[in-house]
Amino acid sequence: MKPRPAWLMTAAALGALAAVTVSGVRAQPPQTAGPAQVKDGDSILLAGPGNRQTEIRLYGIDAPELAQTCHGSQTSGEARALPPGEYNCGLRAYYYLRLLTEGLETRCRPIDRDRLDRTVAACETAGRDLAEEMLRAGFAVLYDRYRHLAPALIARYRAAEAEAKAARRGLWAGRFESPEAWRRRRQP
Repeated sequence: MKPRPAWLMTAAALGALAAVTVSGVRAQPPQTAGPAQVKDGDSILLAGPGNRQTEIRLYGIDAPELAQTCHGSQTSGEARALPPGEYNCGLRAYYYLRLLTEGLETRCRPIDRDRLDRTVAACETAGRDLAEEMLRAGFAVLYDRYRHLAPALIARYRAAEAEAKAARRGLWAGRFESPEAWRRRRQP
């Protein structure tokens, strides 16, 4: 077989790259690490080189929105601001994720990009998978719409959510609307 010219190999490689980009599959950056700033119960900002921040959505979970309320146990501070039996579950999810990350390095392995162009990643702090911990504590629900991207993670996450449900932890201690349904109801 006759060797192919270098220019032909380069053109073929560029064509393949263009086809991947056009098809909607985007190359993901390598693993990133740094201090995390929590945005809400399923999103963080990860500090990178030159103080550049990357917004990261935790893969496989959906946590209540910051303003979302749920029904069940409440703290005395919330009791004054909300009707009896309601509590701000979105704020609780936010504070729990902060507790998991505060003062520690967070490492994230990008998996995909979402419709808002955020990096969707599996992240860990101190060897603990953040999404799995949020599910196990009952502060998030499984979001497996993209389970084909990391099926082994989704299997672990499903087990963590089942554990929280059985123990009636977090959201599972009362009644709540799924975060996705809650957002949908508030869209104009």
